[in-house]
Amino acid sequence: MTAVALVALSAGVAVAVSDALGIRAEPAEQMRPAPAQAPQRTSFTAPPAFTSIQAPDTVRMQLALDELDTALAGAENTEGEASLEVVITGTAVDDTYTLTGTPDALRIEAAGEPGAVRGVYDLAAAVRADDDIRTHLGETVTSTLPLRMVDLGAVGVEADPAQWVAGDDYSHVSRAFENAYLEEAPYIDDAALADDYEQWDDYLRHVIGLGYNAVAWPGFVEYVDFATADGEVYPEGDPHIARAAALRAAFTPFWERASELGVKIYLRTDMLALTPQLADYFDGRFGSADTENPELWQVYTDALDELYAEVPAISGILIRIGEGGSIYAEPGWDYYSALAVRSVEAVRTMLTAFTDQAESSGREVVFRTWSVGIGDVGDMHTDADSYRAVLDGLDSPALIVSTKYTLGDFYSWLPLNATLEAGSNGASSSSSRGASSRASVRSPTTSAPSSSGHCRRCSRRTRTSRASGRGRKTAARGVPVP
Repeated sequence: MTAVALVALSAGVAVAVSDALGIRAEPAEQMRPAPAQAPQRTSFTAPPAFTSIQAPDTVRMQLALDELDTALAGAENTEGEASLEVVITGTAVDDTYTLTGTPDALRIEAAGEPGAVRGVYDLAAAVRADDDIRTHLGETVTSTLPLRMVDLGAVGVEADPAQWVAGDDYSHVSRAFENAYLEEAPYIDDAALADDYEQWDDYLRHVIGLGYNAVAWPGFVEYVDFATADGEVYPEGDPHIARAAALRAAFTPFWERASELGVKIYLRTDMLALTPQLADYFDGRFGSADTENPELWQVYTDALDELYAEVPAISGILIRIGEGGSIYAEPGWDYYSALAVRSVEAVRTMLTAFTDQAESSGREVVFRTWSVGIGDVGDMHTDADSYRAVLDGLDSPALIVSTKYTLGDFYSWLPLNATLEAGSNGASSSSSRGASSRASVRSPTTSAPSSSGHCRRCSRRTRTSRASGRGRKTAARGVPVP
């Protein structure tokens, strides 16, 4: 009898915990793909030898032409000759272009530099794939995925296989730039940072060549000092002030280089992002970290205003509320995050504050709905009703909503996430590859506009016009996101 009672009690506890964490079961069968078959290619098209290339003399264009030169140098052979002319007719910011001319006198026409550069990169990609570079002759090529994002990859990360041998390191911190961080002033090792910058420049060249145009950069609270807060967050002489200034000075050239090459930078942070001093400030001013209080969020948005004014190269902020804690804390630092944004009112108050600030500053806010299931909004990443409760009516043009492509975490055989079909606001989707310990190889996330309210079909390039509608959707290629 006792055993039966214990079983019943255990079942009741399990149901209660699952409900509290937003956990639910979905019937799913792991995919069983057909046996792999190597594609049989019957023809290859050698590129022509370019006898003349005329193009605007800009940094971005030169990088694109370098990519084309490298691709041509790697081609097994060439066939015939051709010339290439690249013409920019305006200042458009999208990457649409038209390939005109004749087979032996190609001409890329674009209304802005992004399109002209994209056209050259597409020629390089065709050369590498042994495709005919003249395939789109006479066609206008545009992208249904205007925002194509990668994370920081392994830039600034020193390879240390011994760290993972034991299999007991569960830290989710990226460890980027640990080689350049110093515990005391001046806080940055300039020699190590110079090596990291070379990695960054190489990485930018690589991902731009693949067609991507945005990077999620870890950190936010580390770079600000809350100098305009109503009251003192950090007292005079507090090392957080000097460290934030040192980090801004160190990484501004990284961000400016990205901007120079047409790559957007989004600061990636969990909320609440805290330090012990900031937590004390909230307790002293508001009685607690009251995330339903708009004045609390103004502390963060005012800090963003300061940062954007000092570093115009930053394009926005990427926020997650559904995961955090010590496993994301940089060893030796006291910056940390807390799962404190747990109610519908708190999320809506936060997003209103950040999107208002983004609109006024010409920036964007990416909101990730992923959650480990804490609080009233813990299931917003998989439950359409919760998703609508949180996001319906938040129609800021500065807001991009990011959610997992599948109905869960990174398991690809799970059903399509139903929240991709919910709501009317601009949205995006993402997926992960690898276990929670994080794979070392990371693939990009991409974004496209959608008039239908969800993402059903996405491709990197298309020869059709862009879909209408203000909402943006993301077709993720598998970025492991913390």
